[in-house]
Amino acid sequence: MKIMLPPEERKALKELLDAALQRSDAGSIVPRPIPSETMFMLMLIHLEAKVNELEEKLEEQPEIPRVPSLNHSQLARDSDPHEQ
Repeated sequence: MKIMLPPEERKALKELLDAALQRSDAGSIVPRPIPSETMFMLMLIHLEAKVNELEEKLEEQPEIPRVPSLNHSQLARDSDPHEQ
């Protein structure tokens, strides 16, 4: 079955699937694993590791302007028209 995705999305999916397969030993220690849940969790772990790696690289580059972190609770209050 050929996946009907644009090439860049197909490449990203392949990277996630490969990363999950590389970490599949960690998923095998769950008593009654559900394969799809294990696969998604391993993909999330991979993405979190990539985000952490990129954050570390950004910290090493002080000349890059920083975007302030979003405070989600503040954002919710600001967008709620009923709360004054």
